[in-house]
Amino acid sequence: MNWTVRAKDKHNNIIKLKIESLDKENLKNNLKMLDYYPLRIERDYSIFGKKRLSNRIIIDFLEEWTSLEKVNINTQYALTIIKDNTSHKKLKDVLSIILFDINSGKTIEEAFNNCKSYFPDLFITNIIIGYKKGDLLSNLEMIKDYYSESFKTKEQVKRSLTYPKIVILCGACAISGGVFQNSTKLNREFLEKYPIDLYIPGCPVHPLTFINSVLRFIKK
Repeated sequence: MNWTVRAKDKHNNIIKLKIESLDKENLKNNLKMLDYYPLRIERDYSIFGKKRLSNRIIIDFLEEWTSLEKVNINTQYALTIIKDNTSHKKLKDVLSIILFDINSGKTIEEAFNNCKSYFPDLFITNIIIGYKKGDLLSNLEMIKDYYSESFKTKEQVKRSLTYPKIVILCGACAISGGVFQNSTKLNREFLEKYPIDLYIPGCPVHPLTFINSVLRFIKK
């Protein structure tokens, strides 16, 4: 079962966690062992764990983590520093889960692997390989460069498009995710960045529905 926890740590900081546990009592005991004092515990029925971090957030995270690794800061402490200082709420929540797992006795590889629904497969694989070969920094720099170049390329393509740009979601899969809407492989971060101008339903969309929808949109 998934739980949403609001608690105080030993420094009286308020933290929010989303944790998987068999029952509420077991969760309370684990929190107290880690010097977390629960203020509120509720069942979590959201799809929080199925929504990935955007590439922009991942790049920011990798840049900060790489910088801390270069000056030989302990990985657990580095993740704590990033969590406490990041302006990205979702990244803060994810790092809280990872640090909770590490403090519960899991290895860093296990903690990240348990949060693989938040990160691309490439990211998780390189973190695990980096730890196993004892050279995390090289792997962090490699995937940081990869995501940075990929992000720059996408932005260049977007800037090269002629205005006005019109964003159309065509079909059930584009609009809601369709039968894949709960898949961890589905990345719909573009919906948070760009306003959608036109939704055309259907599975598949009928040609006449598409034509009529576009014509009505143009006449607005």
